[in-house]
Amino acid sequence: MAGSRNSKKTLNTIPNKFQRKTSSRSKVAIHPKIKERRIEVIRDQGRKRLRRFSVLLATLAFIGILSAIFFSPITAANSVNISGNYHESKTQILSLTGLDSKPQLISINSQALVQEIDALPWVNTSQVEKVWPDSINVKVVERNPVAYLTIGSQAGSYAIVDNNGRVLGVSSTKPANLVELFAQGKIGPPGSFLSPSLLGALDAITLLPSSMKEMTNYVQINGSGDIIIALNPFGSIDLGAGSDLGSKIATAAAIVSQVPLTAGQTVDVSVPESPVISSGNNKNTSTKVG
Repeated sequence: MAGSRNSKKTLNTIPNKFQRKTSSRSKVAIHPKIKERRIEVIRDQGRKRLRRFSVLLATLAFIGILSAIFFSPITAANSVNISGNYHESKTQILSLTGLDSKPQLISINSQALVQEIDALPWVNTSQVEKVWPDSINVKVVERNPVAYLTIGSQAGSYAIVDNNGRVLGVSSTKPANLVELFAQGKIGPPGSFLSPSLLGALDAITLLPSSMKEMTNYVQINGSGDIIIALNPFGSIDLGAGSDLGSKIATAAAIVSQVPLTAGQTVDVSVPESPVISSGNNKNTSTKVG
């Protein structure tokens, strides 16, 4: 009996010791300053998370507002102002560029529109400017016509060209105030270019003074490659090759203003310093001028 009581006492004593130790550990006090610091750290972390969340919300709200503005009807191309277009209509330009559908200004590629407009036959250069919030300004500089060609063997269809040989358009009536360029071969549609071999003749037409344009019947390049100006009512001018055209035309203009030409006479200014008037193909009847 005594042994069992001792054993019981021992068993009861051991847990009590451990309980006291455990209890003493759990009751270790935290210094108030450390506790305050821990609380402050937790609060600071919470404030940082709140600031990040607030910044995120503000950014999303800002993006939403910008999207609402830039993709709303108030920032669409509601007004398109086109200037400088005399042959290409506003309707044609709007349809070609898609501006007739009033796209959003932010989605418009100005350079791409310029390329589309410049492809129109009459257009030389163009500029496209966005004017916020809802306007587009288009400035067009058109090409200058200098000559026309008869299409086919019958009158009634004429191709108008500029000094670069670009076909600007087709007219059913003979264009006024333009010189005829006589040339064989097929003429392409508006927007295409004439053969480079005709550029010399076009340069000559461009350099003609008004007084000579009024006298000119047509201009052509003959089989030898010489530029020939056929005059009204009689005579012609042989400019030779396409070099030094300014001097050649100035010399020819001075001669025809003083010497009335008769049928079959040609003023040869291929060498502008030594002009010659000849009758037909007979060089023996040539007369040196000056």
